[in-house]
Amino acid sequence: MNNIEIKSIIDASIDNINILLPKKTNFSKDRKTLLTGSGSNIDSTIFLNLVLEIETNILKETKKEINILDILSENISTNLKLSDLEKIINKALSDV
Repeated sequence: MNNIEIKSIIDASIDNINILLPKKTNFSKDRKTLLTGSGSNIDSTIFLNLVLEIETNILKETKKEINILDILSENISTNLKLSDLEKIINKALSDV
């Protein structure tokens, strides 16, 4: 799976999560968007739902199962950006 396909899955997952949120709490697909840390507008429930949505969509598209939360627990970053998550997923898929 290439970077464009991973980006597409992440963007579609964000769209699915944003549908469930009030418009004022939707978050951007900008790769600089903070997912964790003091500057993040995303609460832990939304973050967890996003990760689960991404994992589900990756499984549907690639038939590969990855556990993003396990990977993040090993490499936790206080200021995780969307671009960082994209890189982590890319590496996880190449390792499977």
